[in-house]
Amino acid sequence: MIRTLLLLAALVAPTTALADTVIVNGLVHSVSQPPRRANILIQGERIVEISPGIQPSAGDQVIDATDMVITPGLVDFDTQVGMVEIWAVDATNDTDPGDDPIRSGFRAADALNANSTVVPITRNGGITSVVSHPSGGIFSGQSVWWDLVDGDPTGPAILTPAVQVLNAGNSGSSAAGGSRGTLMMRLRELFSDVQIYEADSGQYRLRERGSLSASVVDLEALVPVLNGEVPVFARAHRQADIIGLLNLADEYGFRLIIGGSTEAWAVAERLADEGVPVVLNPFDNAPSEFEQIGARADAAAVLAEAGVSIILTSNETHNVRTLRQLAGNAVRAGLDHEVALAAITLNPAAAVGLDSDYGTLEAGKIANIVVWSGDPFELSTQPRHILVHGQEVSMDSRQSALFERYRTLEDGVNRLPSHLLEPPSHDQEEGEQSVATGTEPEREQPSPGDNP
Repeated sequence: MIRTLLLLAALVAPTTALADTVIVNGLVHSVSQPPRRANILIQGERIVEISPGIQPSAGDQVIDATDMVITPGLVDFDTQVGMVEIWAVDATNDTDPGDDPIRSGFRAADALNANSTVVPITRNGGITSVVSHPSGGIFSGQSVWWDLVDGDPTGPAILTPAVQVLNAGNSGSSAAGGSRGTLMMRLRELFSDVQIYEADSGQYRLRERGSLSASVVDLEALVPVLNGEVPVFARAHRQADIIGLLNLADEYGFRLIIGGSTEAWAVAERLADEGVPVVLNPFDNAPSEFEQIGARADAAAVLAEAGVSIILTSNETHNVRTLRQLAGNAVRAGLDHEVALAAITLNPAAAVGLDSDYGTLEAGKIANIVVWSGDPFELSTQPRHILVHGQEVSMDSRQSALFERYRTLEDGVNRLPSHLLEPPSHDQEEGEQSVATGTEPEREQPSPGDNP
């Protein structure tokens, strides 16, 4: 299987020339260099130059970033954005492809809804790219990296497969039959079948279906994994599970990214030596399962100090926008500020081989850029301008639309049903008053001639 980077044709097609964009007077945190004051020239979807001496030309779109901070667009590596709208409504949830424990042929890109109402909300947190994962089973399937462009739902730049998702620990062992030993046995059987299939796929297709550890589609999807082309994103918390995955990767030669990672700090030196990136949520700092007994608040700082490439994630779908705040909490717990910024920009891109286009502000790179009102790790800071592929995107969302609709009482009342706006009758007023005072309403006395 060939990994493909699919770009929206409209972004690269020779249509009407667009004006250049110049961001001026901002403090540029490029990730690749120390922060400095500079201007940024953008042509099309890419950065052309970063320099204090750039002067806008007539007709350029100018973004004044005076007293503001400029960073690369943020990346959340562990989400399900675009794959689920409402968790409680099954018809909107495309994350779990079924009961089969081996689902490596499943493509998250095929289930993606770029028109999801979650997308603008996510983007308004300064997130310009996400990696969306399938879930369940032992191998959940192929994740997709996509850029949160504005407009056409076919528009995101897509890398698929970005990774193959493997569930270890409690989740994976349950899918394998209940034991971690069973899980490792199933994985060795599966990888051995992939090797046999790759050596002679024609003969393998002729074998009895019952003799296969997985379908041909699933085996084909794992060939790039054992060839080192597609990394395995393996979820594991317990130290022993992480060591088991490292041993398995050494045995079969695949690239490994560890997710979950609560106890990864305990094997930090080996992770650094073997160049294995670690994805973690800084708020997973207290045990919630027995496999997380070794949780600690400064895990990200310990890993980074050992030389591990860390990637910070929200592990969210509807609250991915909190990513920068989570990074700020990692800084509070001892992580260097610039290392934290790299952990949500450059490191995710490097983990899937996209760092030549993403992750830093440099000439030639994709212009995914956020202009912030201040330090992005401060809670009160807000994005002022968000550019995806060089185009400033709208900051409107379903949430902002609802806020505007109901921001004043008068607007809210005007939208009430008409019968609720009619003045109450005399009888209604009398009844309401009696309820308020706790007395019975005065009843009309019958005349002597009335029937009892």
